[in-house]
Amino acid sequence: MKSLDPVFTVWMTGLPSSGKTTLARLLCRHLRRRGLRADMIDGDTLRRGWCAKLGFSRHDREENIRRAATLARLLNEADIVAIVALVSPFRQARTDARRRIGPARFIEAYVRCPLSVCKKRDVKGLYGLAVRGKILRLTGVSGLYEPPSRPDWVMDTSRCSPADCVKTILKVLRKKGFFAA
Repeated sequence: MKSLDPVFTVWMTGLPSSGKTTLARLLCRHLRRRGLRADMIDGDTLRRGWCAKLGFSRHDREENIRRAATLARLLNEADIVAIVALVSPFRQARTDARRRIGPARFIEAYVRCPLSVCKKRDVKGLYGLAVRGKILRLTGVSGLYEPPSRPDWVMDTSRCSPADCVKTILKVLRKKGFFAA
């Protein structure tokens, strides 16, 4: 299999429980089966490590996104595809991430899902905690989410299976010339 040249970052943004992590895992697994070096950067994992002391203020969220973008850039520089699964609620912070990683290797993927479906999928119970006031500024409840204005890929995970979503993102990657068909 032809290796990627250049490597790239798929930045998956969307509401909590929209399916970002599920899609990122599947995409990463698929790329590895194709013989590509790929790794996943997940928002929950970041918050348990590099970003453990960050809260959910706008400044802390922007710093979380900056750190994720820096890590993605470092992976790309090591010839590793980065797949980022991060709410990343602010357009400007995602624009800054694109600039930090490099526009030619940044693919913005909007994992769209209605809030009502996200609430039903919520295995961590975040939406319930937010409604009861135990979590402040949860994106989609009391925290702002700015959908991408011109993403490279949009998939409504309430209408499409994870496998079909991954097939779609692979088509986008092929079309952009990141690997052969």
